[in-house]
Amino acid sequence: MPAILYRGELSPLLKFAVNSNFLLAWIVGGLRDTDTMKKRLKLGYDGGFADVGCYDETSSQHYNQIAKHLLDGLDLRGKRVLDVGCGTGIVSNQIIECGALSLVSGDQSEFMLDQWRHKSASAGADNEKIEFRLLDAENLPYADGEFDIVVSSMVMSMIPNQMKYLSEMRRVLKPGGTMAISTHGPYHYQNINEIVFKIYTLKGLLGMMGYRIEYWPINEKIAAKMLNKVGFTHQKVSTMKWEDELGSPEKVWKFYASTTTLFWSERYSKEKNKMFEKTILEELCQRNITSIMVDVIFCRGQK
Repeated sequence: MPAILYRGELSPLLKFAVNSNFLLAWIVGGLRDTDTMKKRLKLGYDGGFADVGCYDETSSQHYNQIAKHLLDGLDLRGKRVLDVGCGTGIVSNQIIECGALSLVSGDQSEFMLDQWRHKSASAGADNEKIEFRLLDAENLPYADGEFDIVVSSMVMSMIPNQMKYLSEMRRVLKPGGTMAISTHGPYHYQNINEIVFKIYTLKGLLGMMGYRIEYWPINEKIAAKMLNKVGFTHQKVSTMKWEDELGSPEKVWKFYASTTTLFWSERYSKEKNKMFEKTILEELCQRNITSIMVDVIFCRGQK
């Protein structure tokens, strides 16, 4: 079962209100319905609630920076690699450029996979090296010990059963193989989340009642415990923090909407969602928020 309480940073009163509702979600059973959680996330990344078609336009620099650090020092030459939750292929593209022998780019969203498939073909990438595959990160469709390296960038925080996700990546690794992941730290998007959580709590409480949002950021300590429990050795866990300056509140909101997909919008009508977005953007403008807080946990381990 996913974590009940929210580990991300919010102001004390707001965090109390959010976690009280998440406790209610656990009591009424919504938190145990992980199939519905996963379907909601898939629908989000298939474009059900926000314009995810502008994902690369708004966030390629952000995710390329994360990918570069994720792969730094990782010898990919001649290796068989699995990218879990590849999205539009930002990490996968760097893996191919680093000389991987073969790559499986896997994601639960057909829309995201199509973006990567078309992008790689347009760039003249060697698609014979790449297998594009729909997959569930909690149930990888591969035999034990099939890959030299498994990577996953900014995915774990949206996986309901994070331990199963880590166990599956370890299972498909060869003995001595390496796992490398990045995931959201507690301060990731904190300046925007504070506004979004507040407005949905104040103006959309009935729709949020008994609903636990599908977002589970962690810190270094929790990450290390998880890696230990799953059985990874030679662990390395680190954190990087910075701010992405986007230039205007409108660009901040476009970035946030396309990268989060606003998947929780399923709880409300189109009219209500438009009202929420308008109110959020007004507050972003009022506070003149033009940057995104970034807090990324990087983890490595061996089988």
